[in-house]
Amino acid sequence: YGNGSFQLPITYSTGYDSSPYFVIIADFNRDSWLDIAIAYAGIGSVGVFLGYHNGSLASAKTYSTGSTSVPYAIGIGDFNHDTNLDLAVANSDADEIVIVLGYGNGIEEPIEKDIWSANVPLPNPRISAILCVPTLATTISDRLSLLKSPIEIEYGKDP
Repeated sequence: YGNGSFQLPITYSTGYDSSPYFVIIADFNRDSWLDIAIAYAGIGSVGVFLGYHNGSLASAKTYSTGSTSVPYAIGIGDFNHDTNLDLAVANSDADEIVIVLGYGNGIEEPIEKDIWSANVPLPNPRISAILCVPTLATTISDRLSLLKSPIEIEYGKDP
């Protein structure tokens, strides 16, 4: 409305016991409309809601981050240099980072874990990119937080 107020909220289901923990917003399918990726701590996966021109969202497509994973955070970047946004998912209980590659039409399945994720202590000289995208996160107190600090992740042979 231009006066700092909001319309009534629209609720989208994230699924039973999904425990949405972290939200990040970007245009994953390059259609100029914002999409939302969510870390589902309760079911070991991430969900991607693709946005429509009218501000509504498609049903989420869910991608597993591993049977023992508890994803708590998501970063975005072009990790394989194909010009499409990818997700870096921090899995707390599995002590790993999983990279989920994007193909410009949304996000695809995680790449092989033994290549990109394996108990990598941070900082680590094998990992290098700075992700400076504002993110919107849900918290345990049912509030939303806007996080503007850059997230630093290093990757590559010799950054």
